[in-house]
Amino acid sequence: MKKYIPIEIPVKKIIVTSTTHIPSLEMLGVENSLVAFPSTNYISSEKQEL
Repeated sequence: MKKYIPIEIPVKKIIVTSTTHIPSLEMLGVENSLVAFPSTNYISSEKQEL
């Protein structure tokens, strides 16, 4: 059994579960890689229109 799972870089798709992750994606300029989020009720990002 492998101890670690390799992550391909660059990450092309990401699922986040907290709104606190969204500013980091925006800062890196990769917010378009966000493909899923549990609920859009609390997202207030000007860049992200989900």
